[in-house]
Amino acid sequence: MVTDPDMIARLKELSGLMTAGEVFEQAPAQRAQGVPEECELEQVVKGEVAENDLGRFFLATRTSSVTEHHGNVALLTAQQVGGDTIATMANDDELREFRLDRALFLDTETTGLSGGTGTYAFLVGVGRFEGGNLVLRQYFMRDFDEEEAMLVALADLFRDAEGVVTYNGKSFDIPLLQTRFITSRIRINLEDVPHLDMLHVARRLWRARLRDCSLGNVEREVLELTRHGDIPSHLIPQIYFNYLRTRDARRLAPVFYHNEQDVLSLAALASRAAQLVTAPPDLVEAHPLDLLSLARLHFRQRRYPRSERHASDAYDSGLEPDDARHALYVLALSLKRQHRWEQAHSIWCQLAKHYPDDVGPRIEMAKHLEHREHDLKEAHTICQACIAVARHIGAGEDSIGEIQYRLARIERKIDSR
Repeated sequence: MVTDPDMIARLKELSGLMTAGEVFEQAPAQRAQGVPEECELEQVVKGEVAENDLGRFFLATRTSSVTEHHGNVALLTAQQVGGDTIATMANDDELREFRLDRALFLDTETTGLSGGTGTYAFLVGVGRFEGGNLVLRQYFMRDFDEEEAMLVALADLFRDAEGVVTYNGKSFDIPLLQTRFITSRIRINLEDVPHLDMLHVARRLWRARLRDCSLGNVEREVLELTRHGDIPSHLIPQIYFNYLRTRDARRLAPVFYHNEQDVLSLAALASRAAQLVTAPPDLVEAHPLDLLSLARLHFRQRRYPRSERHASDAYDSGLEPDDARHALYVLALSLKRQHRWEQAHSIWCQLAKHYPDDVGPRIEMAKHLEHREHDLKEAHTICQACIAVARHIGAGEDSIGEIQYRLARIERKIDSR
């Protein structure tokens, strides 16, 4: 850790970094010097000064035709996604009335990542479908005294919103904006607005394959999108502080671009996720791990035929041993929920053969043999083998006790014959 004050001063001089306190101290003098016309915000970012009863703020508007593609997805497809699909991919029945064509796609750029009362959302991008276009409006406060005017305009949007789509917004963007509304004494409860957080959808569908579900990585891997002229997120707060200090807006252009791409990616990812969960299984072309994720999702939603098909396709497509075992588990359980006992039993036998240290398949085999085949002798043999495996892998006494209880019941049945 750097502790030498002289070294810290040298580093700041080299990098141009400043503390927030220094920004406020030096800003008035540096602003008074003025900046060349080509460095002013209106020359760098296409937009205009908006005004309401509480003051002014800067508003940039960009219109994209729904026929345009963002990555490998046409924006048009997002307009066609209905509530049943949203509820499925979000695993949330409360979103069954949610429609993407009536929602706000929202992303914020902030002065920090803490999300506390001292953190400001200085740029808020909001996209929504209007006719044949996706219209993006970017609300920007040129100084802290413009926050209330910007927030009032945003509050009007939220009051009319039928839903909001974010990426990690449940944990960050929405709580942060709610804090700013409360601080500015603007009465609105953002929790009343139905919310689709695409981070949770992305984790549900793609984490098995990607591990890293940051928006940038999901864009690259799922949307096949490469940004040009973007800027890393961690640099954005300092760029804003530098703007406040100098009024030189040239470095803000990549920040507006970054925010724009984030908002467009929300619509594209929602569309891509919807395609995966609704397309007929025969038409789904996806990585084996994505197929496994789909199988799990549909199983939780009790769509057992789809779960069965995706699990089978994932297994047949080639998976690592642990993932292959999970695919067979989902397949067997999906068959069991459909009362296709013989086929499920066949999968349990396959699991027991390929994964000899797994107790679960043997327990299911014993259940089937006892209750449906009434083959008590074979069920007894399986239970004995199951106890041996459980002890070998160091299973707890409670688990072993449950198997012993089953074994004892089978023995009583045998004796009563």
